Amino acid sequence: MSNLNFNNNNNINNNKLECGTIHFINDLSVLITNSTFNNNISKGDGGVICLDNISNLNLNLTTTYFIKNKAMNGGAIYISDSVSKDIDNINDNIYNNIKIENNVFKENTANLYTSVNYINRSSESSIDMESLNIAYGKQGKQILIKKIKAIYYSILEIVLIHIILNISFLLFSIIHVIYENKNIKNNKEYNIIQNENGEWIYKCNIEKLDFSLNLNYLLIYIFIIPRSIKLLKYEYIFKSTKYASYTVLISFIFGPLINVLYSLNSFIIY
Repeated sequence: MSNLNFNNNNNINNNKLECGTIHFINDLSVLITNSTFNNNISKGDGGVICLDNISNLNLNLTTTYFIKNKAMNGGAIYISDSVSKDIDNINDNIYNNIKIENNVFKENTANLYTSVNYINRSSESSIDMESLNIAYGKQGKQILIKKIKAIYYSILEIVLIHIILNISFLLFSIIHVIYENKNIKNNKEYNIIQNENGEWIYKCNIEKLDFSLNLNYLLIYIFIIPRSIKLLKYEYIFKSTKYASYTVLISFIFGPLINVLYSLNSFIIY
């Protein structure tokens, strides 16, 4: 296949869930060059190409674009020799004739494993993947490394902010408690007030401390949230990156935001 444009195909029928949009089996010799595969979807394996039950494979894939393809495993390509069927008859040379050269893989996604190529092989064998460009052409490898580092640094930044935040709040709380104890010793009627019913009550200043701490937490989360949203825009390497971002957003809603609103309501009532 050469000079082929294969775009906007959806392999989502119930009887087409096992293997990708283009399916090859058994003894194969496949040449794909100067082609484009864009926005193809498979609910099985291999968003574009699926090769399985392979007895012998000669694959030459050159100067081809794989863009925004989706699948369960292997967003662009899925290869499997199905060795579980007959482990005694494995051909160790099955994968020795695979050449993937000067291709571009960009924004391909998979629900389970590997957004680009998934290879299920029974033995260690050499695969020629020279000049493989993921995402952005010949500089794809360097850009991918930068993205991975950016994700790590962003997560590290969030963790360090939480550590510094908790240490600061602990010191602030200790100082506040010492100050309150000193005032109570010097003034026995400290914070004893009369309510609207004429009853004498003791108003604990811990509510002010709670409000201050929750407000600080709220401001810190407001600082962190843009970074969490930024993480969601990356082409993910680890699923935990998504979970970290979602955790920050959920914590913001059910943590300091609710506490600050509750504290404000308490002040209004009193």
